[in-house]
Amino acid sequence: KERFLANTPNENPQIIGWDSDGSSIIVADNYHTTTALYSLPVGGGVPLRLPLGKISHFHFPQLNATGTYIDFVGESSSLPPEVYMSSLKAFKPIKISEFHKDLPELPKSKSEVITWSSFDGKTIEGILTTPVGYKKGVPVPLIVLVHGGPALAWQERYPGFAHHVSNSPILFALHGFAVLRPNVRGSDGYGVAFREAIYKDWSSGPYKDIMTGVDLLIKQGIADPQKLAIGGHSYGGYLTAWAITQTDNFKAALIFSGITDLISSGSLNASGYFGGGFWEDYKTSLENSPLMYVENIKTPTFIQHGLLDGTVNIDQSSELYNALKARDVPVKMIAYKNQGHNLKNKEAITSVKTTFEWLDKYVGSGERM
Repeated sequence: KERFLANTPNENPQIIGWDSDGSSIIVADNYHTTTALYSLPVGGGVPLRLPLGKISHFHFPQLNATGTYIDFVGESSSLPPEVYMSSLKAFKPIKISEFHKDLPELPKSKSEVITWSSFDGKTIEGILTTPVGYKKGVPVPLIVLVHGGPALAWQERYPGFAHHVSNSPILFALHGFAVLRPNVRGSDGYGVAFREAIYKDWSSGPYKDIMTGVDLLIKQGIADPQKLAIGGHSYGGYLTAWAITQTDNFKAALIFSGITDLISSGSLNASGYFGGGFWEDYKTSLENSPLMYVENIKTPTFIQHGLLDGTVNIDQSSELYNALKARDVPVKMIAYKNQGHNLKNKEAITSVKTTFEWLDKYVGSGERM
């Protein structure tokens, strides 16, 4: 007989497996800036969130054969990734690995979850990382890092180097920047209505979510309004491109593998958000394409893309580069050989180096470590 179970708050659970007596299903789901673990009773009732203690993010969860124990890799903003294990009946994760016991302590930068009210009253969350050596009351350069997806989310994770410089806030904090990572509308972790709030609007709503957050940090005396930058990878690159068509407030933009034209891209990556292919709603696709507003762009823009990117074709970056070049907007583009949607090996190091050269040239930096 078909039975509907209670859902998780985010309504996007991933099944891990059954517990030992078959009374519950163990699932994982995102919850705001964390990953949550739940026990869903098959007989009905609300999901029970299992306490993870100081762990804010986990991955690779695995039940044992009898459904009595679970292990996973757990981490937080201050805890490096390690393997944890717990009994399901008396849930209390215990660290069982010490892969990072000899890891040098990172320079101290503070990360905290902040919230603000967007243009329409919607509550937006983000993670603010202040630079190493930050002194309260002294405005510093700010970079906004926009996540990909769109239905991904920034989470409280250990600040090591990720697959892209745009996903590595600690590098910017070491360079004297405050870093705002906003979970704009469309992000995962906040429920179905929030994820679907960008239906036929990849651009305007999320952009305004960003700018209201930036305005807050300027008002609080954290961000220097004359030293603002923005960057992002994939959808984050798209939203970066959109932002600089709408404002000149950013002194530099970093676009990594971003969509810029929803027509030439075929809208295949976005078709679910726009009710089908671009030919079914040509007007909306055009209205949401940053390239259609390129005449507004004055921000110095650094574009990076892998030649073998199978997710976003490099033509998307080339179109924007050529348009900005034709209009004498300061622009630079690097096409990485043998690289796909994410960068690795020496190309990732080149990306870090050239990214900060661009920021130094057009934004400057604060006090560095």
